Amino acid sequence: MNSLFQIEIPKRNGLCSGHAERLQAGMEYYSLIVEGEDQQVIRQDFCAACWPHALKSELFLKKKGFWKSKIEHKKNEVPSLRFDRALHLLKELLEHPSQNEEEIFILSVFLSHSKKLILRQEFEKEGSQWGLYEIAHQDEFLTIKIFPLTTLETEKVQKKLAEKLGDGQKIKSQHL
Repeated sequence: MNSLFQIEIPKRNGLCSGHAERLQAGMEYYSLIVEGEDQQVIRQDFCAACWPHALKSELFLKKKGFWKSKIEHKKNEVPSLRFDRALHLLKELLEHPSQNEEEIFILSVFLSHSKKLILRQEFEKEGSQWGLYEIAHQDEFLTIKIFPLTTLETEKVQKKLAEKLGDGQKIKSQHL
């Protein structure tokens, strides 16, 4: 049975877990995910200086995943209505993931190419490939089933998405 599960990843900490330095715009940092005793997800963020020490820690041996990221400077750009609608549609489709898996995946590819979603980690579960995506500048995470593009009828899925987006235009797929 293919079902989508969501991993609730806590938002980035404002302070380094190593020595409580404030993580500021422009800084690179590392996020470490571990599972607590009651199976809740625990996130610890480390500045570049503390990361080598974290790699040697007992906590790192219990890791479920980790990644490197950078705190972006806030831009004063006007957000694209098209991307906002696509992201909103993705969140709506994720409310009933088993009915919309292919559409969810194609939207995630579109939003990844536009740098609105960032693939943080791929993993296998229940015999399928999954991706852990971060919504850029929101520190919110989504778990999305990954399909080989060769197995999808992308034109058909794109038409469905265009109808749902309400603009009657296909999502540009120059990279698909």
